[in-house]
Amino acid sequence: MLGHLFSERAVRDPVWDAWGRGDDVNQSGNTASGVTVSVPVADQMHAVDTCVSFIADAWAAMSVDVYRLDGNLKVEQPRPRWLLRPNPDRWWSEFVAEWIDSYLKDGNAYVQPIYNGAGQVVELYLLDPAKIEIERPNANARTVYRFDGRTVTNVIHTRWRPRAGELRGKCPVLAHKETIGTGVALEQFAGRFFGASATPSGIIQAPGNLSAEDAERIKSRWNSFHRGVSRANGIAVLSGGATYQQVTIAPEAAQFLQSRNYNAAQIAAIYKLWPDVVGATLMGNSSITYANITERWNDLLKRWARLTTDLRNLVTFLLPGYGETGWVCELDTDVFAKADMATRFGAWATGISAGFIMEDEARKEEDLPPLPAGADTEVSS
Repeated sequence: MLGHLFSERAVRDPVWDAWGRGDDVNQSGNTASGVTVSVPVADQMHAVDTCVSFIADAWAAMSVDVYRLDGNLKVEQPRPRWLLRPNPDRWWSEFVAEWIDSYLKDGNAYVQPIYNGAGQVVELYLLDPAKIEIERPNANARTVYRFDGRTVTNVIHTRWRPRAGELRGKCPVLAHKETIGTGVALEQFAGRFFGASATPSGIIQAPGNLSAEDAERIKSRWNSFHRGVSRANGIAVLSGGATYQQVTIAPEAAQFLQSRNYNAAQIAAIYKLWPDVVGATLMGNSSITYANITERWNDLLKRWARLTTDLRNLVTFLLPGYGETGWVCELDTDVFAKADMATRFGAWATGISAGFIMEDEARKEEDLPPLPAGADTEVSS
């Protein structure tokens, strides 16, 4: 059965041809709003960029610890230089932020490691997904990556929610192109509304036919008495039968503001974030409340557990001795979740007294050096 499925005859199936070229995910960016959506277009949208940068900044702030497994023990190892500076142009935090940006916008992140003569990683580079071509000549062949038309090897490809059999990950921007396209259209409308609108803030109605000079004189005198912070909300006196009528925002403009709020909340939902991250509110709610920042951070970690796993897998795969001596990495996911000092010290004391936490484990979490050999400690409960 499987042999027939992956036979040369089966490979020639038109569906495989699309998968083998990666063309199955190159969908059009045309939308009903008239906006052609692409990653560069989404880059300019406030809600999309805010969501991606919110996630990228959080994971880029996590430190990475390296260990070698020795039975049931984890022996901490020195971190390779590339975990500080992947290449001459990037710090690790910048590299991670760009990796996540590519991952969450294009749906694909391509890392090109550079190895020395001993087969160890010395540098890492992130390849622009827009310049990557992928091909698998047949079902039994390896995937071929081309960057700017040049074949590249050892590419580490991380995909966002790929469909079965596809070579590329699903592009979030194109997968939700109608929502993003509507948001872009709303922002463009806002720019035109406020930049080119001819709607005045108010109208002075005077009886009779005024000359252009008289109309300009009345407008200038009104502005001189009522424009500016010091003159705002003053009492106006009109004579000669003139009246003043304030121009309020039109109903369709008010609906437009609600549409922008709803669209921003929808984009936040695409990236599994809360609406207030992009300055939006849910219908019927003015805000979302959380007990504390720790609760919200833990919620974010659960929503994006896949991202933590993918980043951990990437680093572990690049470590020396991967698959041989059991080198692994751990991300400090508690970077934003540390409790206050009194709470932490009380928890350490309880754990050490109960015997399931070692003194040096607690000291490491508090960025303190290990105790000298043979040192005695007392922990009062």
